[in-house]
Formats: sequence, structure tokens, C-alpha cells
Amino acid sequence: MSASTNEPGLAAAVVRHEIENLIARYCMACDDRDIVTLMSLFTEDAYFGADKGGDATGHKAVYEQYRLRLGAMGPTYHWTHDRLIEPDPSDVNKATGVILGHCEVSIAGVGYVGALRYYDQYRRVNGEWKFARRGIKFLYFTQADQMASALTKPDRVWRYDKVEQADIPEQMPTWNNWLSIPYPGLNS
Repeated sequence: MSASTNEPGLAAAVVRHEIENLIARYCMACDDRDIVTLMSLFTEDAYFGADKGGDATGHKAVYEQYRLRLGAMGPTYHWTHDRLIEPDPSDVNKATGVILGHCEVSIAGVGYVGALRYYDQYRRVNGEWKFARRGIKFLYFTQADQMASALTKPDRVWRYDKVEQADIPEQMPTWNNWLSIPYPGLNS
């Protein structure tokens, strides 16, 4: 249900609202194992992954990736917090987003918790917003009973068979360089 308007602010607000609904449908479809709805949210040439293996490009590959990931899990719960959604000023059918979220997951009878960011690219196809790209970076993904100490070590992302260094924030240039930045002032 896309609105057309001559007011750029209103049009951007409508785009953000429609994409926020896409994001909510994604969380619910994952948790409900509604694979039909989940796959309807991706473009034919979609990418999904964590840039560390297990990546999938193309609708069928994304489907297989979700079957693999969700098939290894028991009940899950995904929810998002802040959403930075930016419509593309040069193309009304494209937008990008950084979505901050958490998840609760059970795998082989063990509860896990995670904090993550989705790095998204959206494309409007036949009037509906879809994920063209959905990348994930983790602050942590750890056993729930180890949450209290998860942020005290760099290796805090459990990836099915091993624990790896977190994707964020230590891998970000801003994290590594912030102390060397001179005072930027108010107009920077």
C-alpha cells in the first residue's frame, strides 16, 4: 500500500513505515517458521548472510540457508529496537537500513541470546518492499547462562561449532580510532 505524494517528507515517512512493517513481518515469520511468508519478503536476487560463511545469494539459496539455520533451532524470538532507514534520494524504489536487534534462540536444548545489527538494502518490487540484501553482524551470540560475562571478552559469537571474535564494535574503524580524533566542535 504505497502512497504517492508530492511532499518529500511525507513520502519518506511512508517508505519508512512500509519498511518497518517488512522488518516486523520478517521477525514474526522467522519465529513462526512461516517459510512461505519469509521467502515472500526477499527479492529474486537477494543476499542473506553474515559475511563469514553461510552466505546465500539468490532466492533459492536464501531459502536453503533459512531451512538450514532455522532447522537447527528450537523456539526463537527476534525483535528490533532502533531502525535507521534511509530512502535512496535518486531512486524511489530503493532504500537502505541499519536495524538494531536482539534474539533469543534454542539450539539442541540450550538457550542462547544475541545482540545484532542487520545491514539491509531494500527494493520495492511491484509496489511491495522486499529485502534485496540482509547482512548480519553480531555484538554477541552466547549461551544465555554466560550472558553476564559475554561482553568481557572479544570471542563472544558462537557459530554452531566454534566461538569467534565479535563483528561489532571492535572491527569498526570508529571503535579503533576514536581516541585519536580531535574535538570535532558543534558544526562538524
